[in-house]
Formats: sequence, structure tokens, C-alpha cells
Amino acid sequence: MTLRSFLERVKQDENDDLQDPPASGSGSIRLIPDLGVCPDLLQPTPECIQVSVSVQQWHPTRLVHRDSNDVEDQDETENEEIDDDIGDIYDEDDTDYLDDLPENKVFEDGDFDYNETKHSDISVITQMFDAYKNMANVSTSLKTGGGTSLSSTSKGCQLWKTEFFWSDELEKRSPKGLGDAEAQAALQKLRSSKVKRVEAPTWNRCGRPKNQFVVFDDNSKACARYRAPHQYLVQGLLGITNVPAVALSAVKDFQGQWNKENVKNLLESKWEANTTVALIQWIENLERDKLPSLLLSSLMTDDVLSANRGELLSLPVTKLVELLQWSDLIIFDYITGNYDRVASMQDAADKEKKPSIMQETIHNLVRSKSDGALWLIDNESGLLDSYSLLYGPAGQDGRFLAFHQQMLKTNCLFRRSTVERVQWLHQTQQAGRILLDLVGQLEPLFTPIERVEEISKRLQDRIAEVNSHIRHCISYLS
Repeated sequence: MTLRSFLERVKQDENDDLQDPPASGSGSIRLIPDLGVCPDLLQPTPECIQVSVSVQQWHPTRLVHRDSNDVEDQDETENEEIDDDIGDIYDEDDTDYLDDLPENKVFEDGDFDYNETKHSDISVITQMFDAYKNMANVSTSLKTGGGTSLSSTSKGCQLWKTEFFWSDELEKRSPKGLGDAEAQAALQKLRSSKVKRVEAPTWNRCGRPKNQFVVFDDNSKACARYRAPHQYLVQGLLGITNVPAVALSAVKDFQGQWNKENVKNLLESKWEANTTVALIQWIENLERDKLPSLLLSSLMTDDVLSANRGELLSLPVTKLVELLQWSDLIIFDYITGNYDRVASMQDAADKEKKPSIMQETIHNLVRSKSDGALWLIDNESGLLDSYSLLYGPAGQDGRFLAFHQQMLKTNCLFRRSTVERVQWLHQTQQAGRILLDLVGQLEPLFTPIERVEEISKRLQDRIAEVNSHIRHCISYLS
């Protein structure tokens, strides 16, 4: 079932309900069509199950020519000054321990199939979640059994509404990131902007040698990588808004947005003529950031961060907002299996027997200087590649699975809306199907992959493990 047909079914079912309402007292609840959704959110999950499966495979198809009527623009020679304030995000000395991790996948001619299907709007994810809540008669208040806490900071900001969820007031003070409208605008811009020039990557600007730093005609920027879009859509499913937008672009004979002569000359020496790259939105005015001290303490001492931690009461609002954003980061990285943010630093600290590494700035995490938003960058190795590492035969799986579990267990305070999304994806038992359908509709350049069942199972298992942790927090703290 496609997303479009899914939403049509939802609308039809709503009309049917109006014409033929259930008998009074029957207690019947209509489930989401074809998804077998259980309407009771936050039912206790008795145990956490970890399942290992084999390595995913890429599925080759053909690349179909796309005609372009774009007119070649005049070459501009002005030299733009690049914002290097992020710092050495890819400090070469700090990445020796990543040598055994997978390299970028080099997509060959024919790895992608282009069709003229109109891109769906990213807001379709919100529509699906809202339809789920409406059809299942799910209350917006989760049944936790916890009492309301009125604890506040010295500035009078309420910390949490229950022992498990950050307060609405704190959420309002949190940076908004990219909402549906902003994300859709960013995606359209990435797909339609003409490339003015392409520059070689550095360790603090787009990373590995096969990547490229792209400057568009309006001087906006992006990183071009041989990567997949799945991890970006996972953040959409979770309702997380601080991940840069990702859109695929076909470098077909260097036409369309790639057709400037200087761009062609440079890329022909580096890339295949018929390939597809992921364009990742470049966020300006960023600086590197560290693991918050309370989470670091939780990681080192197994003392979970919860409403019982008295240190929270003395923190300024900015630090509380930071912890709120980290609660989303931990869930996102666990579900996608991200090995190159906190987990890679845990790996380095363990291998070098140097715990102080965890006090350094975190890989692929930056903070906005303007509003304090934490941006999770360079996520393109997540999900497909990371699952290969976690569950593959490389001998690293046990290490990184343990690192992810350790980090997940540091926190028992969550954003309410994120927990609702986790519950949705857990109850449907169709997260993989939903994700792959989203990729098909939002990114028609990406071909369906083989071993869909295995990838979907890994994703569903990791969602279940996050759900189990949330249930454990609620049960323990109640």
C-alpha cells in the first residue's frame, strides 16, 4: 500500500464511520487499514529482544535518462568565504580508530532508477501519524501512572510535567529546527538549485575524499555524498527536526543542475558520469559541542538521568533545553544504529583505555551559535551501512551494540511527542514497510533494495528496544 492509498483509505474509513457509527457500548475501535495497529499506547513490553541478521545487499537497476531544459548559466568567478567555525569535525588524528568501519558506497552506473513520479510532500509523515492517532482513538495524554511534578529551576521554568516527560514550557523554549514547511522548502531547494561550483572536501567540510562541497547559484551550500536517504526519513518518522535535509540528485551526463562547464570539468575527473548522490543541506553558523556533564556522569556511573536527579534543579534553562535535545539524539542514534557520533568516541575511549576522550567534542554534532539548536550532521552512514556493521561478520557488532545500549540507558526523561512517535512505530510493527514506501515516494531516484524483510526486522527490533527502555523507565520511576 502506498502512502497516498493509505491516506485515501483513512479518509474513506472516516466517512464510513460517520455513515455507520458503532453501536453504543460496543467498545469497538477501528484499526488502521492493513497495518494491524493496536490502539493502546504504552502497554508494557515484558522484555527486550535483540536479533542478529545478515548483511544487507544493494540492488542494481538501470538509470533512465532525464531530459533537462535548463539553460547553462554564466560562470561566476567570485570566491566565497566558507564558514569554518565548525572546527575540525573530522580531525584526522581522532579518526584512526575508524579505519575498520565501512567506506562510502560507490554507486556504479545503473545503481539507481529515475522516474517522473512527482515527489510527495514530507508532511505526509505527519498526516500518517495524525491519521493513526485519530483512527485508533488514541488520547494525546499517555497513560504513565506518574504524578505531576512542579519542580522548577531558579528562574521558575517547570522542568517536567510527569516524572518521564519534559515540560511543555521547556519544549516551547527549545529551538524548533525544520518543521514540515521548512523541510519541504529545503528539499525543493536542494533538488532545483543550479550548482555554481564544486570544491574539494576537507575534514571540517563534508569529510571524506569522495564527497564534494557544493555551492549553488544563490551561494547556499550542500555536501554531496554517495549515500542513501533512509536515515533522514527516520528522523521524520520520529518527529525530530534537527537533522539537515537530504535529497538525491542524478548526475546524468552532468546535465540539469550540474551542467556548468567548470562543474563538469571538475567532476568528470572525480565521479562517474552516470551516478546519483545525496545532497545534504549545509547549516551555517555552527560550532562543535560536548556531551552534557549529567549524561556523561550517567554513562560513567550507571546513574540514570531522571526527574530524581537533584542536579537538574540548579541547571539554567539553556542546559535543560540541551538535555531535552539530547534525549531525542539518543533515541535517533539508537534506532538508526549510528556508529560515528557518540558510539565512535565510546569505542575510542575503550580501545585506548582513556575515558577522558568522552569529555572531548562529539563527532558529527554541532550547535547553532544563533539559537542553541543541536544539529545532528553526517548521518548518511546510518541505518543501511550501520546495520551491516552492527549485525555483520566484521567482528565489531558486539562492541557497538553494547555502546548503543549503554548510551540509551543513561536517560529516562523524554520529549512526549517523540515517545508518541516511538509508540506508533512500535505498535504498527510496520516501520520498515512505512520507511521504504516513503523512500519510494519521496526519493524515486533510489531503487528498492533487496533483503527488505531483514532490514525491516532490524529496524523494528531496535524500535522495540527503545520502547522497552521507555517502559522500563516508566515502570521503575512510577
